Amino acid sequence: MNTLYILTMLRRYVADGGMLFFTANIEGRIDFYEEKNRTVPTGASMYSLELLAKLIRDSGWRVSSLLPRFYSGLPMMESLLCHPM
Repeated sequence: MNTLYILTMLRRYVADGGMLFFTANIEGRIDFYEEKNRTVPTGASMYSLELLAKLIRDSGWRVSSLLPRFYSGLPMMESLLCHPM
């Protein structure tokens, strides 16, 4: 899975005291992973919370914070701040 590869690659380049901030489309209505538009792979990826948590953990990160989409009126997906394990 591309997400695991990217998170693992980023872990190699972030110092132990560093952080990773990213946004993701977390959907409670899916079991694993789906594309919103199947004709555009990775154009609108949707993850279950369980899958994304596993990918983060398996790539050497731990979630420090998770904020819901539209936090403080900002137009973005769920935002995650991670620290190296």
